[in-house]
Amino acid sequence: GFFRAVLADLTARRGQDLVLDAGQVSRLGGQCLQVLLSAKATWAEDGHDFSIADASPDRKSTRLNSSH
Repeated sequence: GFFRAVLADLTARRGQDLVLDAGQVSRLGGQCLQVLLSAKATWAEDGHDFSIADASPDRKSTRLNSSH
């Protein structure tokens, strides 16, 4: 399904800087958030940038764009 497609797409892009466009995202489920946080950590370990652009104010509170 959709979740597996997103996971496969993230895996395929590992090893390069990545900016996800969240402009059309209205809700973010817990499982998806876990995947994104894990990807953020993985990209950081690999020495690459991982960020989310155009997130609504509610999504920005997850701090995925921060360096913390």
